[in-house]
Amino acid sequence: MRDELISKYVKEPVYALYEKYDKDQSAFYNTPQEKKKVEKELRVIKNTANNIARDIENEWDKSKYKINTKGTGIVQPSQCSQLPNELQQVLYQDMIFKYDPDLNVNNGFIRKGVVQNNGKYRFTESSFINSYIELIGYRGGSEKYIKEKIIEKLENNLTLFQQCSLIHKTFIIDLISNEDIKYLQKILEKENTLKIISDSDDEATEKIKNMIEKLLLIDINDNETIDFSFGSNQENYIFKLILSLKSYKSFLEESEEEKDDIYLIPVLSIVNEPINIIIFDMINDKIKIKINEYYSGDKYCFIYKNQQYYEPIIYRVQKVEEGEKKKIDMKIFSKKSFEEFGEDNPFKNKDDLFNYIKTPYPRGRMESF
Repeated sequence: MRDELISKYVKEPVYALYEKYDKDQSAFYNTPQEKKKVEKELRVIKNTANNIARDIENEWDKSKYKINTKGTGIVQPSQCSQLPNELQQVLYQDMIFKYDPDLNVNNGFIRKGVVQNNGKYRFTESSFINSYIELIGYRGGSEKYIKEKIIEKLENNLTLFQQCSLIHKTFIIDLISNEDIKYLQKILEKENTLKIISDSDDEATEKIKNMIEKLLLIDINDNETIDFSFGSNQENYIFKLILSLKSYKSFLEESEEEKDDIYLIPVLSIVNEPINIIIFDMINDKIKIKINEYYSGDKYCFIYKNQQYYEPIIYRVQKVEEGEKKKIDMKIFSKKSFEEFGEDNPFKNKDDLFNYIKTPYPRGRMESF
């Protein structure tokens, strides 16, 4: 964004002026003396624009990499802050921030602000999703991400949702309405829905066709719901699975319930490239790692949680490129990522840490770190 703004409001007007001068120099002067004066003024304008651009870059970078020294409270969107003292100790950061609070020399973990929900009872924002999309670098916003990267993927491939057993058991629907029938028909007509039936394509197509025909025979008045079931277990399973998906869709897109990690991690682990989401949960002034069973692969991201508030944890690295020192924010990690830093490795016992967070405890169990 910084470079786009500088280009649009500082550099492009100057380039346009030079281009206009090159096309029709006679419009700028009448004599050779005037030409020298005009070209001198153009050079001054260009140099001034370059200086302005450089000053903006410097101030932007200062603001971008500024670290709030408060470890408590919610961080404002796009701003960064030190971790709470308890988490600093867990991640061996307490001594780093004691002597280098702005990370001008050292590498270190910090938290980054995202849009949070206002209030504790009505949730119009999911700070968990906002934290997640910040870490994976998605720039479309949470509503678009939920619609395109979660719901549409599940609707277009029902076998993915079939793998989310916790979700389709939690969001089950018993009574159906006219709206439900329309949604059932929509999903049944999708090409990939056939894959959920372990028969030949022709047999699966026939079964789906029969299900749609039976649904169209149902007569329900507006604002009325009824209890309905199919004749076979297989048909009823697909029927219930699609209704659960619709209920889950309503939960994510329309409800004002809290969209926390419990009902999102199982789906994110299936619809996206596997990333192990490690949540450091502040409970009674102690940090606990929230264990879940959805671990696979060697990629990790870290999120800090305090009550209903989530914030992404990033790792700020000092690197030298072409003789210039730069700060880079790492958001997705692996054991190899940290091995590259040698003695600057943030984990004194990284193997123990990664083994610990990968241990397959039962769902929802919390362990002190």
